[in-house]
Amino acid sequence: RLKEVMKNPCGRRFVVDVFTRMGMREQFADNPIVRRTRIGLLPKLTGGAVSERDIAELIRHLNRRPNGEDLEKQG
Repeated sequence: RLKEVMKNPCGRRFVVDVFTRMGMREQFADNPIVRRTRIGLLPKLTGGAVSERDIAELIRHLNRRPNGEDLEKQG
């Protein structure tokens, strides 16, 4: 969900940038309905402005520890 992504400052910046590129105000990202949206729906909701590859890169970035280690590879 977008609310989970937006807990991270980089994730929030990504979501806000998406909406501002679409001509919406930054506050749109704080709408409770928008925050409950699954991140995987962004490509459809943005008409392709955000690709599935963009989402995958964001998720990979958010899953890293501050030291750069990948959380998915931790045992």
